[in-house]
Amino acid sequence: MIQTFDFANADTSTARRVVTTVPQQALFAMNSAFMTQSAAALAARLDAGTNSQRVAQAYEIVLGRQPSDEELLLAEEFLTTASLEQFAQVLLMSNELMFVD
Repeated sequence: MIQTFDFANADTSTARRVVTTVPQQALFAMNSAFMTQSAAALAARLDAGTNSQRVAQAYEIVLGRQPSDEELLLAEEFLTTASLEQFAQVLLMSNELMFVD
């Protein structure tokens, strides 16, 4: 995991860290037990209600904001064929959570 996400070597002083974006990072987020457990825990935190309410709550917890109308529509469409845990994993894998703009 350390190599996948370019963490600096703890044994040496590192003034600047190399930054890369590689497919292994996305594969880790899709397949690791850590991410699936995190997604299941997030889904369990969401209160019962409509899909719209759960989507809005998930966005607030993960991204600290409400979803746009388009994001809400896409999420509701996604939830017609996928589970709440899978939606939670999508949010946890999002660039908005992983990277600071």
